[in-house]
Amino acid sequence: MIRNKSVLVFLFLRMLLGITVFIHGLTKFKIGMGNTSIAIDNIGMPIYALYTLGSLEIAGGVALIAGIGVRYVAIALTILMFVSTFHLKLDVGLTDSSRMGSYDLNLALLFLSTYIGLDGKFQHINFQLKEYFQFPQVCEGE
Repeated sequence: MIRNKSVLVFLFLRMLLGITVFIHGLTKFKIGMGNTSIAIDNIGMPIYALYTLGSLEIAGGVALIAGIGVRYVAIALTILMFVSTFHLKLDVGLTDSSRMGSYDLNLALLFLSTYIGLDGKFQHINFQLKEYFQFPQVCEGE
């Protein structure tokens, strides 16, 4: 039986955001920058900012998974997702992925990172099974 469901749900949301952001940042380096470099260039940002953002996504994903600086990383990701959604992808549309990708995932990550960044109750969760689950007592044979 789970004793504190909200802590467990927060942990799963934090892990989901961390894994998603980590893979997204890693993909930028493995596949190449592609459409992201075109979008960054169109708004006047230098191209090295793209590598900086990719590195921050990887480091932020690892920090979220490990539970280090969760609140600060989530607030930084909120800013990143806000800029990505409203400055780069808003004209593409919510579900149109034909050009450079829609902003549906960005919007979901924006709200998820905002929730994690603003909810300070569970920012220092160290997950241990025995604290969150009640295991039945096993009696030794008599």
